[in-house]
This record gives sequence, structure tokens and C-alpha cells, in this order.
Amino acid sequence: MTLRHHSPPPVQMCVAPGPLLGAGAAAVAIAGLLALSYWWGFSSAAWWLRGAVAGVWLAAVLWAVRAWQRLPTGVLRWDGQGWLWQPRLRSGETANEKNFVALTALQVVFDMQFVLGLHGTVGAKRYFFWLQRSANPGGWDAARRAVYSSALVTPPQAVP
Repeated sequence: MTLRHHSPPPVQMCVAPGPLLGAGAAAVAIAGLLALSYWWGFSSAAWWLRGAVAGVWLAAVLWAVRAWQRLPTGVLRWDGQGWLWQPRLRSGETANEKNFVALTALQVVFDMQFVLGLHGTVGAKRYFFWLQRSANPGGWDAARRAVYSSALVTPPQAVP
């Protein structure tokens, strides 16, 4: 008996940071602020140590906000052969097939059933893609199948 690999159907997903990721990061930042405030009020630590810890918390929050703002937005497409990426178009640009670039690698970082975190590579540049089921509920299952089955697809080899 021979097993056949059937490629998932073509699917397209919008990529954006989304409010869920922002709300989660805000919740972590607020919880950190509450813990810091509690410690600050009841600690007998030196003022400079409390200030240093508060500075580290603030730097971490600012870094997280900047990282969230820099997450890529656009369209991730599985065409049945490989993954294509189209960054968000600038105003005045029209969408066409020329705007898509091929991803050379796509790896699952985490999977929570309703969100996927993916690392993608285009040439030497790495991206972190945040996919949410709410961006395309009808295509979510197909997108998940494509993400996991694309690991079985070997990219074309360059001929020397």
C-alpha cells in the first residue's frame, strides 16, 4: 500500500499583531506594575535598587511596545506549492502577484489552536508572523493544515 501526500488547498491569511496580542502584553505589563508597586511600598531595599528595578520594568515595557508595533502586517498565502508573503501595501499601491515574495522557510513557534506564531524567512531577513483565527475564520483550518504540511514539502534545489 502506497501513501500519498495531498497538499492542502490554497489559502490566504491576513497577518497583523491583532488586539489579542496587545491585550496580553498590556495585561503582563499591568501585572508587573502592580507587583512592582507592592514591592516598592513594602520593601526596605535601598532607593537606588527600587529605582533600578522600576527602570528595568519600564525598559521592558517600552521594548515590548516597540516590538509589537514593528510586527509585520500583510498577507501570507499558501498556493499549494509554497508560502508567499506580501507586506502591507502603501497607500496608492495596487495589489497584484508581483507584490508577493516567496518564503524560503516557515516554522511554527507556538500554536494555541486559535492563534499561530510563525517564523518566516525571505532571503536573509527573518519575520515573526502572528496569525489569528478571527482574521479568516473560514480559512483557518486550511491555513493550519498548510502550515504543518509545508514542513513535508521540500523546497526546489538550485541547479549548479
